[in-house]
Amino acid sequence: MDAPLDLYVAPRGSRARHNQVLDEATVEFNTTGVSLSSMADIAARIGISRAAMYTYVADREDLVFQCCHRTLILLSRYLDEAALDSADASAALAGFIDRAFDPKGPPLAARAEIATVNPAHQDAMQAVYLPLINRLADILAAGARDGTLRVCDYQIVARAVVSLITWAPLTYAFMGGVSEANTRRAAATIRNIVLEGLARDRTSAPRFKPIDLTPLQFKPHDAFDREATNAARLEAVLVTASRLFNRQGFHVTSLQEIMTSIGTTKRTLYRHLADKQALAAACYDRAFRLYFFLRDRALEYQGNRLQAVAAVVHGLASAYLRDDLVPLAPPICYTALAAQHRETFNANNRLLADSYTQMFTQGMNEGSIADIDAVNRIVVMPGLFGLLVRSDLPNDPAYRDRVAHEITALFCVGVRAA
Repeated sequence: MDAPLDLYVAPRGSRARHNQVLDEATVEFNTTGVSLSSMADIAARIGISRAAMYTYVADREDLVFQCCHRTLILLSRYLDEAALDSADASAALAGFIDRAFDPKGPPLAARAEIATVNPAHQDAMQAVYLPLINRLADILAAGARDGTLRVCDYQIVARAVVSLITWAPLTYAFMGGVSEANTRRAAATIRNIVLEGLARDRTSAPRFKPIDLTPLQFKPHDAFDREATNAARLEAVLVTASRLFNRQGFHVTSLQEIMTSIGTTKRTLYRHLADKQALAAACYDRAFRLYFFLRDRALEYQGNRLQAVAAVVHGLASAYLRDDLVPLAPPICYTALAAQHRETFNANNRLLADSYTQMFTQGMNEGSIADIDAVNRIVVMPGLFGLLVRSDLPNDPAYRDRVAHEITALFCVGVRAA
């Protein structure tokens, strides 16, 4: 994998300085989001002028591409190195994750706003991403053959593992910032999720009763009921906006595109919401209604806490895969929110985290859940769903149901053979 990294040797200037530009930009994008990041600030921290930045990148879009592209290339290298250095597939997976979170290595770019790059750059990233997934799937399959890993859908699990790794940079803000200790904590949590899961008894994935998502569907209404008609129109706007924001990012998605997708005009939006920021806030309000619905079903679930958590993970995965339910994913629009909307988001997030921390603790006390770092497990958990907001998954109900079950099994029992 040496040759592709040579792409990041600037035509003028050193390899070290070019990588320094990418390092600083990656941390900036992970922390504040692409739209709020400043080329001038990145240049100043490196000690060069903004004009000098263009020695290494063509523009902001190219900088985002280079950060994400380099991350995929690095992950491919780490996987190859881990496979060569390991005696079996289980050790290769652990080595891959540890290399990805080596504090001495370059920071990894989160892929939350990957759609901000142009189609040619997206194709270039797919040309690295797909072989990475295939190679990881091959390692998983080899581990199942030699008995060190369990049988699973290797492609789905490979995508989920990479999704967890590339989500992790967004979690440092909730852990007190980027530091060697937090990097190692994230690595340990993801390694434990992938290999061991959540269950104390890992002989099989937990049996659970799926949560009925029907109450979340918007109900048919009387066309002559103006209030119900307006509510239905707003729901259509929020569902469509959530889906497009998830797939394309906040700043790439225009209000006109959202309204065109549902066959109406901006006037419909402005009857309910003042602007795009308010739309994002309303999408998050809707998402938290879904999250709290699933939380409440888990709290009243008739079974042990591992089964309750499995039902929630399956319900979340199913909701993300359904175009009529899809919630706005946590990192997509957060940095674009106004201050008061961020406060609301953070308050709701704390309520959910407290509920699940209590649920995990109850599971550890009753013996269904293994002794884990519950707080960090909850912080990292949304990374499981990162692959579900993409538009390249087959639109096949049977396949999507398999995806939801595979993600649930991964979170609950991991991939190491019991």
